[in-house]
Amino acid sequence: MLIFNYEHPRLTKEPANKHQQRDTIVSNQPTSVKSDDSLEPAEALEKNAATLTRLFNVILFYNELDSGSVSMKQFVAEVMGFQDASRFGIHNEYNFRDTVKFMNLTDLISNQPPESFAKLLVNMRQLKMQNWSSLTKAKMDEIFKFSNYQFEEKFSYRKDLDSIIDLLKDFQYGPPSSLTETKAAQIFDQVSKKIENVDSLLIEMKNLYEDIIAFEESFNRSISFILKLNEFQTAAGGTYLSILTNTFESFNSSVELFNSWMNSVDNKKIRHQLEVIKDLFSTNITSFHKQALIGFPNALNGLGLLWGEFENDWLKIVLNVDGTLDSLKKVLMPLLKLSKNFNSKERACITVDRQVHFNVADKILRTIDRIDLRKPISESNLFLKAKSDLIKFQAISGFDDSFVQEWNNVLEYSSDLTDCKYSIDQFLKSPDYSKFQIEEWRTFFQNGRNLSEHEKYDKVRKSGLFKDYSILTKSLSDKINKLEREKGREFFSKAAGLNSKLIEMNKVFEAAQAFEPMKIAVEKYGQILQLFSPISQLERKSIKSLENCMLYAKTKFIKSQKMEDDLKWEMKNYSHQLRTNLISRDLTEQLAYSQRALAFYLNPDMPGIIEMFESNGKALGEKMKSLSSDEKKIVGSGLDSIFNTSFSTLETDIKSMKSRIGPGRDLSSFAQSLNALDDITVPPLNFAQIITTLNILRSTSIGRSKEVVAIEKSLNQLVGLHFASLRKKSKMSSLIDNAEQFFKDFFKTPSTVPESSSSIYIWMAFSIFTVILIGLIATCAATFMKSKRKINYKSPQDKGSKTKNSKANDSKGIKSKSPR
Repeated sequence: MLIFNYEHPRLTKEPANKHQQRDTIVSNQPTSVKSDDSLEPAEALEKNAATLTRLFNVILFYNELDSGSVSMKQFVAEVMGFQDASRFGIHNEYNFRDTVKFMNLTDLISNQPPESFAKLLVNMRQLKMQNWSSLTKAKMDEIFKFSNYQFEEKFSYRKDLDSIIDLLKDFQYGPPSSLTETKAAQIFDQVSKKIENVDSLLIEMKNLYEDIIAFEESFNRSISFILKLNEFQTAAGGTYLSILTNTFESFNSSVELFNSWMNSVDNKKIRHQLEVIKDLFSTNITSFHKQALIGFPNALNGLGLLWGEFENDWLKIVLNVDGTLDSLKKVLMPLLKLSKNFNSKERACITVDRQVHFNVADKILRTIDRIDLRKPISESNLFLKAKSDLIKFQAISGFDDSFVQEWNNVLEYSSDLTDCKYSIDQFLKSPDYSKFQIEEWRTFFQNGRNLSEHEKYDKVRKSGLFKDYSILTKSLSDKINKLEREKGREFFSKAAGLNSKLIEMNKVFEAAQAFEPMKIAVEKYGQILQLFSPISQLERKSIKSLENCMLYAKTKFIKSQKMEDDLKWEMKNYSHQLRTNLISRDLTEQLAYSQRALAFYLNPDMPGIIEMFESNGKALGEKMKSLSSDEKKIVGSGLDSIFNTSFSTLETDIKSMKSRIGPGRDLSSFAQSLNALDDITVPPLNFAQIITTLNILRSTSIGRSKEVVAIEKSLNQLVGLHFASLRKKSKMSSLIDNAEQFFKDFFKTPSTVPESSSSIYIWMAFSIFTVILIGLIATCAATFMKSKRKINYKSPQDKGSKTKNSKANDSKGIKSKSPR
């Protein structure tokens, strides 16, 4: 996957005399605005845009954190360079050490010397041999079936033809006068039995012809077979054996490693964790949209820059502040101090190796995918089987090769076979052969069993078949006798003698048959090893540090919730001042996109970058012509925008833009300057499609070529154009106006209390009043109770007098109650 660097290029300072090119916007700036005279107006605008983006992002971050649309977990993820914090939790489910072991194992296999593998495979391919892997014992017997051919079997019905001739010899001129009913019936019965065998004999002659044709084809195939077998046997004991032995010895050390690697690949947890690592460290600009820190390309470094920008005179003026920005700095201080939560060791672990971590995880995943397509377990097993077959192969040099001489002896009589075939062909084309029709005999003998002697006698005398076939069978017999005497029978006899040598020939054949699968197994196994992309020294270092890196990240993710709680508690005293929807995500993103696009436009190296991109694009187009048809279908047309995009108007548009912008004397003029970017025609490079297609291209035959690497590097340098394409035209002024209103409210005089603050003060006053009221009530209650206790308390003397008085009163009472 293509990785983009978010850091914008440093701008080269140009001579001061170019400041005369400023437009009306610049010349009308108030003299009180202090600017860096070493910067051109456009450069100052880019610098100021970066400052405002950082400021807006911090305020936005607080409001989104307060609303819950972002979290400190996302902040931590982005600071550490992780793409998706939500996926990090998956890492905790598995033992990451197993994944690191697997990565190290991949490194061991991938760093086997590739040049030696390549050389061995080239040598293996030079061992050109007929592929006999599909040639079975049955097929081999078919090739050499001529050695078992029984010529005499084709003439087994010859005696029946002779019997027919003897029975019909007296019918040459018609039925003999001496023919009796009994004799005629006997001839009738004998001929009816034997005439079918004569037909079979003629069929055998036809089959003999077909067999000899097949025989000849088999014999001719054996010529090529024997020559190749002899050639193979000669080479086997020398070149072939040496190359095979060296190859197996070279690959032997990797077999155990590869089998362990395959066992680990079956662990879905390891593969899944590699995908998580890849996703976490990916910073692909088309899929990684920073949520919390969109305005901080360099994360914590950007927070550090913002810390010092509160003394920026330009910032004070555009925010319309007399004096200092200390009040703004004070409310933002808890956010600005966030960088202290990340020590340098942890930051270095992430920032140094982030892209390398991604590269090595992506490389190993691609290796797994490529190897999965090759059925590696099956091919590894075939390689192990080939090792055992090598022992059988090594014994070839002791085989008997006398079968070659025997075969040459048979070859000397091959002309006899040709003559025999010709004679049979002539016999089958003769009129006698075609005149013999078995069907007319079958018709003649129909219902013969039910006929009497007289009826048979009558049929024999009246039929002309006996006369006609008396002559025909004699002629056929003469021709067949000639075929039996042909010298072809000597050829068959010689061929039969090869049977005794087939055992030795089979041994060589079995070894030769094992060679081709052995060769293929070695080649395929070597090709699998070549699919392991070499791990670089830096990537190897990354693997070693990756476990610690992930442990650091895990610790920070665990602490992120406490960090969030502490931050919210620390900022609660200022929440009424920062709470706003006027500084929106849309504003922050559009300002960030504009700043990064402007940084690209002002890069003095931009013309050379574009020229190199176009050159690399043409080179890649030529290289892609070498792709196979299947690969071209897979790649598709996703790179067309590389080949078809024109940059012809870009430099002119940028020059025009630079003549119409300045650093901004206030937020309105600042937005007006950024709106000048709307007039630049952004070349329509489809970054998302290009990156996706390049990832596909990397898995093809040209995936590691210098052309692919060069275009990826060029595309990385053009990332500013991607930000330019994300800008929304005619949006900046209205968005900046909202921000301006926020700062007007923020920097109001203390006597003017924001509405939100009033409610707080009222609540506080009510709370104080309630506390005082409760205190007064409590005091009064205490005083009353104290007074009551004093009234109820009397001395002993008082008590005595009270008793006397009570008695006196009681006496009076009694008297008063007496009857009148």
